[in-house]
Amino acid sequence: MRTSAFLAACLLSCATTSSDAQYPYFDWLAAQSQTTLAISYRTDAEIQADTGRNQRPNALISYDAGRDAARAHFPPGLGSYSTTQIRPGFYGNFFHVDSGNVLFTWDVQYSQTFDTFPAEGIRTHKAYQLSYNGGGDSRRIEIRTRFSDAGAGEIAKIDVRRYVWGGEGDSAPMGRGGCGGQCQLNEFTVMPETWTRFWAFVDFESAQFSLWVADENRAPVQLFDNYPLVITSPLNAFWFEWNSSQSRTGGADAYIWFRNFVVMRDLSDPDAVVAQGARFGADTVPPAKPAGLALK
Repeated sequence: MRTSAFLAACLLSCATTSSDAQYPYFDWLAAQSQTTLAISYRTDAEIQADTGRNQRPNALISYDAGRDAARAHFPPGLGSYSTTQIRPGFYGNFFHVDSGNVLFTWDVQYSQTFDTFPAEGIRTHKAYQLSYNGGGDSRRIEIRTRFSDAGAGEIAKIDVRRYVWGGEGDSAPMGRGGCGGQCQLNEFTVMPETWTRFWAFVDFESAQFSLWVADENRAPVQLFDNYPLVITSPLNAFWFEWNSSQSRTGGADAYIWFRNFVVMRDLSDPDAVVAQGARFGADTVPPAKPAGLALK
């Protein structure tokens, strides 16, 4: 279900819980007072509402009942700029963050067929964008999947690039030098056919960025912990982009499934929210981080 935070022209901090108890973490997030948007992407209506905002063809994104999630299709030979892209419902002028903090979380799963992407010419996806639609380069924080860095049986290593927000240049990978001692702390490799969860956190007050990634078999791994930024503009958009800027030759059909996108504002303890997402079952008391998790 979609929980909308819009009433008239105002952004309100409101949410309702899903009746689907299969996803207790999503339900818990949707019920929190800090949640401003919760979109399950488990209905065709939700998917089409947001692919339409993208002003790109949307025929390659549809609901998959078998995975109970949206499915993005990457057919053989798909061109350098992927048409499989979706931008959640606050895209445009309905969402504006320039103070406090904001956390984004979402779940994705990659088909095994992505392991051939490097051999077919696709080395990297500019996968998930925290962005500002206000003229010029819209990108601010770009979470990437590096297919070319993955080993046998793996899909991609995660890294991050930032744009516009100052520092060592207008565009630079975060954690590859020039990062003031706050480089990428750990690695995380996406595995095939495995639900993977991201949490991206921007603190405007301290001008810092943090990122955690987990999957069904691994507890949250923190890749960035209060990475320093030079924040010069707000955030008002998020993109599921999956753009390579590279051409793919041949290959088999590949798929990314995605679901349960949530935006939260002004958290006092983002670590507790991350820890809650590493929890079996529907307990709503944030626990200590366990050894593994079920991404429900």
